Amino acid sequence: MKMNRNVVSKIANVAKWVMGGIAALSIVVSCNAIAGEFTDDESIINAKGGLHLKYKCNDKIWFALFGLLRIDDTLFMGSARDKQFDFPSGAGFRALTLGVTGGVGEDWSYVMSVDVLGSSVILDDTYITYAGFSPNSSISIGRIPGQFIGYDLSSSLNWMPFLERNLPSIAFYQRDGIGVMGRMWWENASVIATIMQPDVGDDIFLTDASQTFGANTNRDRLMATARFVFAPVHTECDVYHFAASALWRETASKIDGTAINVTRFRAYPGGRARVVSPGFVWNTARLVDTGLLQSKNYWLLNLEAARQWGPLLINGEYFNVYVDRANALLGAVTFRGWNIQGSYILTGGRHVYDIKDGNFGIIEGTSCEFGAIELAARYDFVNLNDQDVFGGNQRNVTVGVNWFPNDNLRFSANYVRARILPGVAANRGVDVRWLDILGFQARVRF
Repeated sequence: MKMNRNVVSKIANVAKWVMGGIAALSIVVSCNAIAGEFTDDESIINAKGGLHLKYKCNDKIWFALFGLLRIDDTLFMGSARDKQFDFPSGAGFRALTLGVTGGVGEDWSYVMSVDVLGSSVILDDTYITYAGFSPNSSISIGRIPGQFIGYDLSSSLNWMPFLERNLPSIAFYQRDGIGVMGRMWWENASVIATIMQPDVGDDIFLTDASQTFGANTNRDRLMATARFVFAPVHTECDVYHFAASALWRETASKIDGTAINVTRFRAYPGGRARVVSPGFVWNTARLVDTGLLQSKNYWLLNLEAARQWGPLLINGEYFNVYVDRANALLGAVTFRGWNIQGSYILTGGRHVYDIKDGNFGIIEGTSCEFGAIELAARYDFVNLNDQDVFGGNQRNVTVGVNWFPNDNLRFSANYVRARILPGVAANRGVDVRWLDILGFQARVRF
């Protein structure tokens, strides 16, 4: 008897995730079990929390494996009026990231990584870096990250205190792309700038449009970003952090001479359920949504500040997006969002601050034998209404707890109280919706 293709596909996806998860867990467990440094006549292998190899005869030739596995369970609670059919609860493997980084000479290095999301395998950060111009600069070319805009987007998923990024970061994030990234850093400041041709994302649906209109005969659009960081004080337990970011992206494009000059902004409610196969589609609605906007280009501006006193870390940021619409008679529209959050490490310690990237990373200084325990709280808001655009607005209150048994394991729980004023397209006769969201996640990194 022949099996249904969908059943076969689901079995294959489950097997892929199971094998990927077993591989990631086995690497971490085995590396921690034999943690240490091993040498032979030609090489040195460091197996503490991962795998790092370099050659004795030339320590500029090296490579290291890295990865991140995230397992989620999200529960959406609320009345039938508020939930409707938009927010089914679900559990599953959130994502599996696998990659390798290494050095290939005096001033050359590389990163190659992929994300396994649902039934899709997506190329992630993959670029070559040259650092020979000066001791405090580098330039990278390849598929580079486009998220160096604001505090939250510039922070690593490994160490951000919540399961989801804040609302404006989700709504306004404009993806990675092929291009060039330059960095410079000093004792108290740093600059990161990029110019790229970004991936096609939710803002334009180019695949659907190309099926309708034919082949894309126009050049790829451009995006440029810049972030300036200033930290007048950044000692082990005392940090003052300030930064400003800007992004410009053109949206004008044509397919067989037909204009599809559109962009789109929308956000999830503070939690996401499982990925629905085939493809990378979240089983969670986005009720705050501008819809497709006819536009030529847009600007995003961000201001941020953070302060760390030992185990206490607080920060806030503000987003402003200016969209230059294709029809001059309609005028430009502006969307906004902001966020304030704080975290406290109950077991003592601090997040290590990196002036080069302008972010807070790994927790150090915890004296507890059971690892580090961190409490966190956040209030965030995004507004996608302006003039004749009624995309809705949303505000969330989030509290969370994180337990880090060691540098490679993390267990997290979040509670989100979401107030959603849906956009016109998702209103369905309900002006305001309230959701209570419980999210749980286990992460393994190496």
